[in-house]
Amino acid sequence: MKKVPPEAMNNHLLPNLITEKAEQIIKNFTPGNPFYLHVATPLVWKSYEYNKGVQFSMPNYQLKSPAHLLNDTFIERKRQMAAIQALDEQVGRIKRALDAKGISDNTIIAFMSDNGGADLSNPRLEQANHASNEPLRMGKGNLFEGGVRCVSFIWSGLFRRRGYVANRLFHVTDWLPTLWEAAGGQRALMRDDLAVDGVSHWKWLLEGRDKPGPREYLMNKIDSVGNMYAIIREEQDGTLYKMIGGELDTNVPGFRG
Repeated sequence: MKKVPPEAMNNHLLPNLITEKAEQIIKNFTPGNPFYLHVATPLVWKSYEYNKGVQFSMPNYQLKSPAHLLNDTFIERKRQMAAIQALDEQVGRIKRALDAKGISDNTIIAFMSDNGGADLSNPRLEQANHASNEPLRMGKGNLFEGGVRCVSFIWSGLFRRRGYVANRLFHVTDWLPTLWEAAGGQRALMRDDLAVDGVSHWKWLLEGRDKPGPREYLMNKIDSVGNMYAIIREEQDGTLYKMIGGELDTNVPGFRG
């Protein structure tokens, strides 16, 4: 998806196309008919740009603040900053579309990453990559926290407490039951054949609880082919216990994830 020649989209940046479609969906929303909108942006990816007529960031973003403050000595950092700026504007445009439609107060906005930053410890990734997951260990493509622990945020006018940080276990499978309950659904009404592994965090998020959430453990991976496995457990006091094993070569450059 990221390696589409510019001429195929009339030099229109893919994230902008995605954002325009999201704005259109919100604008055409019919009151009384709830909707779910998933915006899968390709930003921010690693900053390496191929030299075969493919472009990840548009030059106009490199002219904006704060990217334009960086000189061209490290051009990849400037392009990375431009991509972050483009992502920031994506989120802002979608929020403004919700405001213009008058439905922000009845909307839940969830923002998440799919993995840790891709650092240079992984030889499969190209150079000019500026991610850092410190103090977490390693990055994208492995089972340590630098690869699987991601930042996210959720916003809603329904929350009683706002602006707090929660360091609790939350798995990607938890989004389905969490949003299902937020929309008024009951877990008992979910089809049994869906075999849902996630747990709902909605009540915990709604009340802004400081105590541990409903998830006690997280099975991260069981790979019989690559012989790798990982599991994380959280105690009631918030202490995390991790078990990671298998064929994990963490010596750079012989990294394997």
